[in-house]
Amino acid sequence: GDFYQMWFPHTYDQLQDGGPEWLTKAFHAAGSLPIDNRVVRIVDSKSFAGGGAGVKVSLVVEYATPSEDLHTELFVKLPLPMNHRTRKACIDLAQEGPEVMFNRF
Repeated sequence: GDFYQMWFPHTYDQLQDGGPEWLTKAFHAAGSLPIDNRVVRIVDSKSFAGGGAGVKVSLVVEYATPSEDLHTELFVKLPLPMNHRTRKACIDLAQEGPEVMFNRF
């Protein structure tokens, strides 16, 4: 959210609440979705454990105009909850920021 100066979900529930509208806005801001297209539906979503520096989510989305250039199976990494036992260590070790930037490209 900081990079694009926009609200960003910090929990699985917030991601679900933001839904296709938030995904569309985020993809437009990043330039990964043409402005004349949008996410119309989250077909499937699952939060799962793995690693240690964030909450992981798999999403399957549907676009208004499907294209071979657009992935429909997505991976989302959210920040650890504020009270998570390793959150401070991950921040102190600066693990979250570089991972986000690496996965962006």
